[in-house]
Amino acid sequence: MADGMYVGMAAMTAREHELEAIADNMANAETPGYKAEMYAFETFFPDDADGNMASVAAVNAGLDHRTGVIRQTGRPLDVLPSDENFFAVEMKNGNVGYTRNAQMAIAPDGTLTIAGNPVLNDGGSPVITPLNLPVRISTDGTVWSGDNQLDRLGTHTLPGELVRLSPSIVVPKDGVTERANGRVRVGEVELSNVSALEASIDMIQTQRNFDHAVQAVQTYRKIDDRAIQVGKV
Repeated sequence: MADGMYVGMAAMTAREHELEAIADNMANAETPGYKAEMYAFETFFPDDADGNMASVAAVNAGLDHRTGVIRQTGRPLDVLPSDENFFAVEMKNGNVGYTRNAQMAIAPDGTLTIAGNPVLNDGGSPVITPLNLPVRISTDGTVWSGDNQLDRLGTHTLPGELVRLSPSIVVPKDGVTERANGRVRVGEVELSNVSALEASIDMIQTQRNFDHAVQAVQTYRKIDDRAIQVGKV
């Protein structure tokens, strides 16, 4: 019955990975710009299988591109890229990441930031604003201070599979990005595209499936123990 135990253990591992993904989604259900992690399952035959015993594994299916709930805030520095585009930000390691987190702020040195990361203009440089002066952003992505045009936000389309760097920052897996039209929606933020209710239901169902896999392993173990005892007799 060893093969049956291996299948049960593979199912336990797959469900454990699924639980981790659901837990991450639930923890970020209120994180602006968060894209839910999707998961799937793959059935395979181990190299040493006899052809009749398949195993299952959890497969990371990437991130859900769907737009989350849009909330009106009226805040002038809540600026959401139009359509499904992304802002580019400079990470602490110097690399470029992409986000739909619309909650911008101005750092003490005047740098426009998102979650502490400098926002990049359409030329790939940080957007710098004058100190102690009001700043506004128009719907075409232009950054203004009074009547003075300061810069223009860069927006990008990420057509392929995404890889998460932080809760709201991603990069394209294949490195391909496309320059977008730069238009934005002022006074709005996009919340996570995770449904807390659906995630809770998934969590309960996945926990039950994990428990069933544990029970299967325990059953096969008992059968093996009895077979050993009969052999000794």
